[in-house]
Amino acid sequence: MRLQTVLFGCLLYFSTATAGKFYKWMDANGNTHYTDKKPEDKKTTAVKVNSFQPQITENIETDDKKSKAESSTRKKLDEYSKRDKIKRQNAKIKKQNCRNAKNRLKKFKESITYRKKDPKSGGYIYPSVTLKVKLQAKNQKKIDRYQQNINKSCQ
Repeated sequence: MRLQTVLFGCLLYFSTATAGKFYKWMDANGNTHYTDKKPEDKKTTAVKVNSFQPQITENIETDDKKSKAESSTRKKLDEYSKRDKIKRQNAKIKKQNCRNAKNRLKKFKESITYRKKDPKSGGYIYPSVTLKVKLQAKNQKKIDRYQQNINKSCQ
């Protein structure tokens, strides 16, 4: 265990000692270059290298641009998914409203009757022909209104 600690310490010492010097220089096109050997014919700047914390300076701007682009893309996707969710919810509500309108018409048609129960005799009393025609016309108007509701709800 002690040997491992000594080896680890030596490794750390020599890795920082061998980091050495690096030089930064710019060519005629304005491109920046880094090298461990000093060029003779170029104006150079010595760069201090910390082997444990590398300095990253060039990619920060591009990383910021990428993160902004990714952020705006995420926002757009979130917006599209919200719109899609609202559309699905509206379609579900519309379908339910259509079903309800059809059920109301069906129940109304089933409830139409032209006879009444006589409380005294327990038999049925049937209306006259003229009264039946008037009731049928009234019921037809209601059926037409139910049908209009179905047309609005089920488009």
